Amino acid sequence: MTLKSERLKGPDGLRGFAALWVVLYHLWSALQRRDTDWVWGYVSDFFEYGFLGVDIFFVLSGFVIAYSLTGRFIDNLFVPRFLVRRSIRIDPPYWLTIVLALIFIGMKNIVFQEYAEPLPSFENIFVHVLYLQDLLGYEAISSVFWTLCLEFQFYIIFSTLLWLFFKGKNALLGNINGFVFVSVLCFVFLSVFFRFSSLSFPVSGTIIPYAYEFSLGIIACQYITGRAHINQLVVVCLIAFFCSYFYKGAIFAVVPIFAVVLMVGSAVGGKFFSFLNCRALQYLGRISYSLYLTHAIVGWATISFLVKIFSNWPSPFITVLIFLSGFSVSIIFANIFYVAVEKYFIGLSKKISRARVVNVRI
Repeated sequence: MTLKSERLKGPDGLRGFAALWVVLYHLWSALQRRDTDWVWGYVSDFFEYGFLGVDIFFVLSGFVIAYSLTGRFIDNLFVPRFLVRRSIRIDPPYWLTIVLALIFIGMKNIVFQEYAEPLPSFENIFVHVLYLQDLLGYEAISSVFWTLCLEFQFYIIFSTLLWLFFKGKNALLGNINGFVFVSVLCFVFLSVFFRFSSLSFPVSGTIIPYAYEFSLGIIACQYITGRAHINQLVVVCLIAFFCSYFYKGAIFAVVPIFAVVLMVGSAVGGKFFSFLNCRALQYLGRISYSLYLTHAIVGWATISFLVKIFSNWPSPFITVLIFLSGFSVSIIFANIFYVAVEKYFIGLSKKISRARVVNVRI
């Protein structure tokens, strides 16, 4: 297989699972105004930890961006060209979702007057447009937008580092040397420390506390493309695992490593990982960005409305129907949003000229 000859399906399937997990988490949270004590403990625990789907997204982002840029020739215009392509890909759907959130806040203020809230200020909307709300301390318009701030920070930092280290060369083709490897280990430790320890990073809203997960994805990409040894990948994963386990606990330590194992396993063709290629996960992976952006608005609003309508019907059966209704509306709306909005900008971003790339064998 050549690096640029085919699209890896494993990351798409894993992205679909991560999106599904986050959706279940938010919809389950919206359902908590009803009695859910009857739900089997393992099921409710799975839903309640769905926020960790975001951690899978961060590992995936490091992997996918590194994979897409491996072998890319780094010229003087590499950074702005890369950022323009990413902006065209993610900004318009995000901006439209901000508008959607404002509309739903207005509708909520009419339907649920007891939960009325003022519309975000113009300043708040403006800093959201620029992905600066967390850095500048503004209240979130939607509960999912904070991750996009970190994603864009990653794009800026990673593309700039590639330009600094590979200018005039093809990116990420050299093997990881000892200095880089030790630097990565130290960085991973510090990142986990600032995320989970009692000592927070001095500046809020930065990528630093989550940077180790992006790094795990990059190292995993380097391994499957033959630029990192398996020992290097294992050591980085162990550092991330044990530091996370020490400061926070098992589930926070396992999930990012779980994502790495699934990506690497699917990339090398392991049959055990073929479930990631199933049509359902591939479909969810395809619409995952639209689903992630809109579900916390549309799905949450659907469940909140139905909870109010059926407040005098405490039946578990009605509770299940409400939950399934919110889930179905989230999927249907995300599919429409993908077809009507996101898909167009995916195609438009691909029209931006790329630097030449060499074909690299795995």
